[in-house]
Amino acid sequence: MNSLDPAYLARLPVPPRLIRTLTALAEFKGKQALWAQTKPEVLRELRKIAVIESAESSSRMENVEVGPQTFARIMRHAEAPDPENRSQAELAGYRDALNLIHQNAADMPPTEGVVRQLHQTLMRYTASGGGA
Repeated sequence: MNSLDPAYLARLPVPPRLIRTLTALAEFKGKQALWAQTKPEVLRELRKIAVIESAESSSRMENVEVGPQTFARIMRHAEAPDPENRSQAELAGYRDALNLIHQNAADMPPTEGVVRQLHQTLMRYTASGGGA
């Protein structure tokens, strides 16, 4: 498959739009570092909001159905007390996987082991488990 061959990838031209996007990302990363130094509590709160909104959106796409109070309870607790159904189990696993990523992103290279770990975390509350 050519798309993963390093020699093939080295010959591809880099479009200007991609260069602009990478430049913008670098700029935002610098701004984030400044915020982390001056206002860490704001970033912690924004991270919590991002995790909740991501879980809510993903749940809707996957047709995971839980009521608003149940959703809030599951997202609020670090460990869900025995989810009552598959929807709750998937939501709790998603919450844990997002928290793991947010806490350890710098130390999580995209390797097979990391993918297995994330899958195990995602599926930890379901009967099928994960990570195999």
